[in-house]
Order: sequence, then C-alpha cells, then structure tokens
Amino acid sequence: MCVICLQFQKDRDIADARRMIMAARREPNSIDEKHLVQIENEIEQAETEAES
Repeated sequence: MCVICLQFQKDRDIADARRMIMAARREPNSIDEKHLVQIENEIEQAETEAES
C-alpha cells in the first residue's frame, strides 16, 4: 500500500491527498500513474459521500 493511501485512510483529508498526488506526479517513478488515478477515484467517491 502506498503512502498516499495510508494517509488518506487514516485522516480522510481530501485536500492533503490531492496535494500528495500532485507531488507524486512531479517525482518520476514514485507511484504508478494507474494507482494515482485509482486514488483520485477513491477521493471523488469520498467527496460525493461527504456531500450526501
């Protein structure tokens, strides 16, 4: 499990998770792009649930 996943599951801090994803994209070979997309989808689901 990646650092972003662990932190997001612990804190559920959407803004922090998005910052971490942006930082991971700036670092070559840090986290696979497919996984980052998966995390973004999970964040979007969490936002939708929070709005309900």
